[in-house]
Amino acid sequence: MDGERSPEELKAMGVIVENTEGDKLKKFEQLRESTHLEIERETKERTEKNPKPTEDELLIGAFQEELEPQVRDAVFLLYRKGYSTESSGFYGEHGEIQQIDGYFEIDQETEEKFRLLGIQVRTELRGEETSNKKYTSIFFKPENPEIEEIKAKWKEIIMILPDKKTSDELSVSGGSEEFRKTFAPERKDLRIRMIEKRLFLGDISPEVTQELKEELMELKRDGAERAEKPLNSDKIVKQKIGIAKTLSKIEESFKTSREIGIDQLNEIIDLAEKEYGFTINQIGLLKEGIKKYGERHGAIKKYLERYQREFGENWKKDFFKDCFGDYPKGEVNLREGAVTIYWQCENLEDYALAINLPPEEAQKTFGHRKSPLDDYLDGLRGTIIVEWSGHPQHKAKEQEEKDRKSLATETHEEQHIIFDMLPDEVDYSGLEFGKLNEESSLEEVSKEVNKYLKTRRQEMERMTKNEIMAYWKDGEKTLEEIESMVLEKGSIYDGTAAVTEENLGSYLISRFGEYYKKYLLDLEISKNWDEECKQYEEAVKRAINILKEIQEHSPDKKREFIYLLSIEPLSKWERTVRLIKDKI
Repeated sequence: MDGERSPEELKAMGVIVENTEGDKLKKFEQLRESTHLEIERETKERTEKNPKPTEDELLIGAFQEELEPQVRDAVFLLYRKGYSTESSGFYGEHGEIQQIDGYFEIDQETEEKFRLLGIQVRTELRGEETSNKKYTSIFFKPENPEIEEIKAKWKEIIMILPDKKTSDELSVSGGSEEFRKTFAPERKDLRIRMIEKRLFLGDISPEVTQELKEELMELKRDGAERAEKPLNSDKIVKQKIGIAKTLSKIEESFKTSREIGIDQLNEIIDLAEKEYGFTINQIGLLKEGIKKYGERHGAIKKYLERYQREFGENWKKDFFKDCFGDYPKGEVNLREGAVTIYWQCENLEDYALAINLPPEEAQKTFGHRKSPLDDYLDGLRGTIIVEWSGHPQHKAKEQEEKDRKSLATETHEEQHIIFDMLPDEVDYSGLEFGKLNEESSLEEVSKEVNKYLKTRRQEMERMTKNEIMAYWKDGEKTLEEIESMVLEKGSIYDGTAAVTEENLGSYLISRFGEYYKKYLLDLEISKNWDEECKQYEEAVKRAINILKEIQEHSPDKKREFIYLLSIEPLSKWERTVRLIKDKI
């Protein structure tokens, strides 16, 4: 029988044999070739019509049109989840393998999920000090040479990968470096980050290492000349005023037009930089905020369009279910903002479900921010506000007053969302618990514990600053009421009870070992934390007093001051306002 003969024997007998595997490989080659031709066409069109990269493209180091279409979405989604890639697309002699790789790690649980789906992970160590320099490749062999099928597989992979909650890494491949030099030579901040990452990775020659170190010193020297001088400097005053006015203008722009693009907002920053002489770090932070705006604005637009298209006139109920876990029992409505989705729930149970609180706790509030439950709606994190429109106090009011209260709630929660897009001045990088060991002295342990307590106090100040700004902006409470509320012991805003000898001791022991026990009695945790809490309370009182001065003498500048103080540490409000209140 023919089935018992080899393909070579059948061919010698004149029998036509289909080379299925060879045909498939040929089709992969053809797909790769046609894809690259399409990339050339799209890239040429992009560079001719719009050669200005987005912030994401600068960090990835390529126009999106330069990426192969089957991995294009995946690369950007990986970046947003915290995975910095170096190369991607067709691999293998015939293009029969799909691969994305870069300096990131995959945990064992995720790797096992991949293995069950036929997805392979390979990790190698690069550089001299390899502990933090793992280079990982994710790859698989597609069943068919079909772009959409391959894209779907990459989407499946992205859904499985855990979110690392960061997207600040940048590619350091040769192509990405050349891209940034060509299309954004003025972005010295990105060049500095690239050099620092290259030096950290260490897989470069001694000669190149020395060249990069010298360039880094020169860039930082140049940056230092532009850096912030003491607060009595006219230049730094001008920069701070410029930041406040720029952020205010950006908010006004995206409230006026929901369709305004990232490129237009970046133009606002570029013009302001010329007028106010921002430092490299200030420009980078402003553009990072714009990038976050773009991600959230794009996600809102995408999901609202998708649910209206797929679910028709009852789309809001299906969207509510996917956001919060169940269909609403009462009437729900929503308003779309530039970076917000504002839900209104008539039914208390729906409101309680949405904000994930028992009804008896939920009924004490009017509105709340909330993240969706479903990871599939991950892009909407930090955008959702929920209001209990059926609150008894709403019911008892005239429509005009009800609308005013609703607007105040939206303004309050929206300020929280805007605040989340601004830079965090609390620096956790100085904590070095991990460097301590059984041989560490009491002095060394005490130093790190006290540093940790200070960081907790700064974190507490940041969260309180957020609440003060939101309440001051919505105008529903007096400054005296705000101060009393945020400093009330046992309230939802009270963070002073968060640190005790018991819970800090348990944290240290669970994370760093039993040997911390011998120091717990000598560390004076309660005494030192009490001192940090006193500093916190004094900072809050000084902050409220300076807001009272603004309210009395410069009420027309409230909006600019909200932005100015939102990016200043609470403890520096008084000094900053006194410096610039007559110049803003």
